[in-house]
Amino acid sequence: MVARAVSRHLALFYRDDRDLLDRIVVLLGSRPAVLVCGTGRAAALGDRALALSPRVDIHRRPAAALAVHDRLAARYPDAVVITEPETGSGPADWLRAARHEAAANLSDTPGDLVCLYRADAPEPLRTAVIATHPHLVTPDGVAVNPGYTEPATTLRRLEAITPVPPPAAAPGLTVADSTRIEDLGPIRRQVTEHLAEVPTLVRTDFVAAVNEVLTNAYLHGRPPLRLVLWAGADRIECRITDHGPGHDDPTAGYRPYDSATRTGLGLWLARQTCDDLDMWHGDGLFTVRLVTTLRIAGDLRHAGAVARAEIAQARVDLFLRRLP
Repeated sequence: MVARAVSRHLALFYRDDRDLLDRIVVLLGSRPAVLVCGTGRAAALGDRALALSPRVDIHRRPAAALAVHDRLAARYPDAVVITEPETGSGPADWLRAARHEAAANLSDTPGDLVCLYRADAPEPLRTAVIATHPHLVTPDGVAVNPGYTEPATTLRRLEAITPVPPPAAAPGLTVADSTRIEDLGPIRRQVTEHLAEVPTLVRTDFVAAVNEVLTNAYLHGRPPLRLVLWAGADRIECRITDHGPGHDDPTAGYRPYDSATRTGLGLWLARQTCDDLDMWHGDGLFTVRLVTTLRIAGDLRHAGAVARAEIAQARVDLFLRRLP
């Protein structure tokens, strides 16, 4: 039996293109690479690059970016995935990017994921990168990173743990005092109708996220449930509350789901199909907040559709396994 490669998540801070190429060549050894970078990187490595994929935006939908890297690693199990992620341009973007990098350590996909960052990266981003990579690619080779923090600890620090102020505008839709899971279909239709003017892909993704969070609330929360929805000119936001204890797992929805038991499918899909998912306790309520902007970056435009197809297949597989 051939042993599976050990999964490693590495950060490489480079000064210039020469420094970057020298360290990548040493890191690769005889292994090929899958590049999630600009086209210039592929030209520098020549036939060492098995595949080239566009840079992934990790600051819009962190979980969707995680899935992109995992799919590439699964497709090319003998290659090193080298990514130069798009991290945005300010603290709010870097916060989401840091969530992605922390959650990447939860993946059990074998092989190396190497993340490229310029040595002069802004200090808040650089600090987050150091805290979220167990290994560093130094001029002398791969080294254990003493500044690494376990993902649960980092995600707890990065997630909203107190109520986020609601939008200033009055909500466009409020559904209160729902007590039965049979209400799920009618509520989903109300949300869909209220978002009728939203672009189809954005609407479909967002409704899928709302559906999964509502389902979890009915199955694991405590009624009555309340849904409040805002649809603005540039983003949509939904808050779902119940009177249950919720949970206290900052990794929920980031951890690769268990298709054998269906554990984690709902929140994993919700994180794939919206930009932000925050959860908190307060005043006897458990709140889940979903937010999506109406402009979807090109590399994420179809991420929700792919995630929905994967979840549908996982649920079909589970159903077939349960047949006598």
